[in-house]
Amino acid sequence: MHYSSECSTYQDLFIINFESTLTNYKHVKDLNNKIDFIKFKFYLFEVFKSLKNKVLYLITKEISNLNIYTIIDNKIYTILKHPKELVLFKYFTNNIDKEILISSTENNIFIYDPSKQFNLILLINSKLVINNILLIFNNKKEDYIIYSHNNWLASLSLLKTGKAIKFIDNTKKCNDKCLIYWYNKKNEKYYLILLCFQKILIVNILEDEIYAETIFEYGSINFHGLTYSKDNTDYLCFSSFNGYITIFDLDNKNIYKKIYCPKCRLIEIFSLSERYLVSSNYNLSEFIIIDLEEGKIVSSYRSVYEDCIYNAKTINIEKYGKCILTCGSNKKIHLWKIFN
Repeated sequence: MHYSSECSTYQDLFIINFESTLTNYKHVKDLNNKIDFIKFKFYLFEVFKSLKNKVLYLITKEISNLNIYTIIDNKIYTILKHPKELVLFKYFTNNIDKEILISSTENNIFIYDPSKQFNLILLINSKLVINNILLIFNNKKEDYIIYSHNNWLASLSLLKTGKAIKFIDNTKKCNDKCLIYWYNKKNEKYYLILLCFQKILIVNILEDEIYAETIFEYGSINFHGLTYSKDNTDYLCFSSFNGYITIFDLDNKNIYKKIYCPKCRLIEIFSLSERYLVSSNYNLSEFIIIDLEEGKIVSSYRSVYEDCIYNAKTINIEKYGKCILTCGSNKKIHLWKIFN
C-alpha cells in the first residue's frame, strides 16, 4: 500500500476477513420501476421524502427520462423528459424550507421544484461538458450551484438566476466522481471537496487556496463520501473502488483511519447511524455495513442475482420501517427491510 501527503500518517489500518454473514436485514422484493441506460452511469435512482408536502418519491433514470413515482402506491406521478441521456440527478434540501431536484445532461442543467409538481424553474446551458453538480444552501446570503468539468475549472453560479460568478481555482482536470461542500467552522471559510481518481482535493470556493491534497495508490477511484463531526473535529469519510473506506481528518489534514474490505469494489455510501456506514459493492450483488468505531464489516447483504450494485440508499417506508434500496447492472431496485 502506498499513498503520499504532506501529513501522511494515520492511526489505524484494519484488514477485514470478508465473508457474507447472516444479518438483521432481509430482501423483501424487487420493485417494478423502469430503469435503463445506454452508457455506464453511476446515478440510476433517487429516493426522498419531500420537505414541504411530505410525499415519498422514488425517481428512476430511463435513459433521457426521469420517472417520478409515489412510493406509497408505486404509481407514476410524472415523467421529466430531457433532450439527451442523463448524466446525473440529485435531490437537495436544507431541511428547513428549501428543496430542489437537479438533473443534468452533458451540457445542460435542469432545476425543478418538488413542492410545485416538479415544475422546471431554471435551465442552465453550459458550453463545457458537465461532470458533476453540487448545490449549496446559504441562509444568510445566496444559494449557489457548482458544476465540474473534466477538462476545465469547476463553475460557481447563483442558483436563483443561473448566472456564473467565477471558475473555482485549482480544479482543472480533476476527473472528480463526487463533490462535497464543507464549511470550516474554525477559520469560517467555505471549501469544495473533490473525490477523484487517485486523490482527494480540497479547495477554497471563493479564494485561490488549496487547503489539502492527498494522492493515493493506483486504482484508488474515490467514488462517494460524506462529512461529519465528532469531538469538535470534522471528518471526511469516503469509499474507493479498491476496497477502502477512508476517514480523513479535515482539521489536521491527514488520514485518521483506513478500513480495508477485500474483494469489494465500493461505490455509493451513506450513514445508517452515527456509528454505522452502508456501502454498495460493485463486485458482488450486495451491500455491506461497516462499524466505523471498530473499523470492521459487521454484516453483508447479498441478492440472489448476479448484479453489480451501483447505488445504495435508505428511506423510511410506513409499511416496512427503515429500508435500504439497492440497484445495479440488472436494472432492478432491490428492497431490503429490517428482519425482526
